[in-house]
Order: sequence, then structure tokens, then C-alpha cells
Amino acid sequence: MPHISLFQRYSALRQGSDQDVLIVICPEEPGCVECPFTTNPPKPGMMPTGFEIASTDGLTAFYRKGKKYKVAQAGNFISTPGKVLGLRFHAPKDAAPGPRLLRGEIRYQTVPGTPNLSSTATFEIPLQIVPHHAEITEIDWPYASHVGQHVMTVLESPLIPFEYLLLIIACHGGGCDL
Repeated sequence: MPHISLFQRYSALRQGSDQDVLIVICPEEPGCVECPFTTNPPKPGMMPTGFEIASTDGLTAFYRKGKKYKVAQAGNFISTPGKVLGLRFHAPKDAAPGPRLLRGEIRYQTVPGTPNLSSTATFEIPLQIVPHHAEITEIDWPYASHVGQHVMTVLESPLIPFEYLLLIIACHGGGCDL
């Protein structure tokens, strides 16, 4: 039986907002309690081939296909070959705050080079709906756009020579306690 790990982008789902969920499948190994959080699971491993969400409990479900998201109707099996399964859930503005537990089934097979296996496993996605103005935290998300980080790196790069100059001045003539 494989491990199925769920990773959520935010600590909660705000009313009128989206929550990204990444489902990673990996082979069961002694001492391993969850799969690594990566968009490129190590081989050999399990690869999802499709999924079905039993009920969305008033939320709109989407699945990642390439760089876009497509609507996932509850109760319909959707074929999604890839290394991981990316889902997105949207809470309407009038969604009642509180916990939700979405259930589904994922179909998977082992990657090439390992014994051929095709099977299904169930998963549960716990979501917490909070008011739109509630404060939530974001985790380091591998699919996120890192444009802001790259802009800051470019803007800060002209300062590097001055940092070295300050280091030379501070350490000149004596011992440097850095």
C-alpha cells in the first residue's frame, strides 16, 4: 500500500478565495510517514493516472492540467497522468465558515522500471473555511510564481560590491570577528 500525502498552499481557505492542494503518492518504506513535498517525486514511485472526488461540499473543484486548471465535477473520474496530482478548491463568498472534509479516490500505477501495478486508494482533504478578512499563512509552494523573489534579487544585486567594501573596511588592520 503506498503513502498518500496531501500538501496545502495556505493554512486555511478564505471565503471567495482558492486553496491549492498537491497530492503526492510514494511507495511505502520503513520509517517513512509521508511522501516528500516535491513536484518531482523520486523514482521508483507511484504515479497518479486519474482521480475522482466524491463530493465538493459546496466548493468548486479544479484539477491541474499542464499550467491551467480545469473544472472537476464531483462523482466523475478524471484522467490526469503526471508525477503528482494538483487540485484547487474555490470557496464562494457566502460559504459558511468551518471545517470541510472532501473525500476522493486516486488511481495510480508504478513508474516504468518497477513491477507493473495499477490500483486505487482513497484520500481525504481537510479544509478549514475562514472569513475573507481572516489572516492565513502561506507555505513554500513549489508551483508558485517566484517573480517577486527574482525582481528583489535583481534589485539587490548592485549592492553586493558595497557589502564587500564594508567587509574590507571593517576587517582592515585587525582581526575580523565575523
